[in-house]
Amino acid sequence: LSHFNTSSVTGYAPMQLGGMIDMFRQCSKLVDLNLTGDFNTTNVKTMSRMFYGCSALTSLDLSNFNTSKATSLSYMFYGCENLTSIVVPTSVTYIGQLAFNDTNITGKSNGTAVYVDNWLVSKSVEVYGEYGPDAYMSCQNDLDSAKIPEGIVGIEHDMLYYCYNLEDTSAYIPASLKYGVELGHTVTSPISYIEVSEDNPDYSSLDGVLFNKDKSILINYPDSDSRVEYEIPSTVTTVGYGAFTYCDQIQTLIIPVSVTNIGWTVGMSSLTTLCYRGTPEQWSRVTHDFNEQLNDGRLSIEYI
Repeated sequence: LSHFNTSSVTGYAPMQLGGMIDMFRQCSKLVDLNLTGDFNTTNVKTMSRMFYGCSALTSLDLSNFNTSKATSLSYMFYGCENLTSIVVPTSVTYIGQLAFNDTNITGKSNGTAVYVDNWLVSKSVEVYGEYGPDAYMSCQNDLDSAKIPEGIVGIEHDMLYYCYNLEDTSAYIPASLKYGVELGHTVTSPISYIEVSEDNPDYSSLDGVLFNKDKSILINYPDSDSRVEYEIPSTVTTVGYGAFTYCDQIQTLIIPVSVTNIGWTVGMSSLTTLCYRGTPEQWSRVTHDFNEQLNDGRLSIEYI
């Protein structure tokens, strides 16, 4: 493909939305690709799933790729199970979620993709991008710790997906982290405790649960926490979208009268009792999605 002139490619006609999305997807017998020469990615807006499922590829040289206009590289190399070497272009500033899942890349890559304490960092702190000196990262299958290194600015949603080998299931969020703090919202997430640096300007933690800085928003309850009863702090006014997703162990949730909104939840299969520190009239003004369970008897509410 080195003689393909793709300089005018932005998306798939006629919709012009796809860019190079799915371009080589599931080409499982493809063993070699020459993407140098006239293969031009200057105007491409997305490369999501571009090499998804190319299980026979062992190496890729993308050094001539220009990704300055690309908004997503999510799942780009997903399922390239024999891929052990990749040259990443220096223009890369962001690599999307699960981009390197199910690959065998274990060493430092060229360009800006590097490893920091076994975290794959898609942009070094010396490289400036849309948010400034950022470093985004996702975990690899051999990750043994969820303690995010200082200097990391952003993380991917589902970043712990398939990370089954964690020896320490407590997550640490450094002072530098600003974006994408969604640590436990996948059914496979092993996180049992979340700790935040006191110097982080945006996030905080209490008893292993993640909050915004002033604890008015409960962001994430760790999936693998073993408590069967949990009381939301009285500082909280909002329980974030998906904050208790897949927290199957909780049987009783105690809710303070300060809470006015409880975001969507799924997977709380053991939850049988809500204890509300207020009156039925006050509860009627709370936004939540528990009505179906309350109406069919799977869930009861007590006013305390």
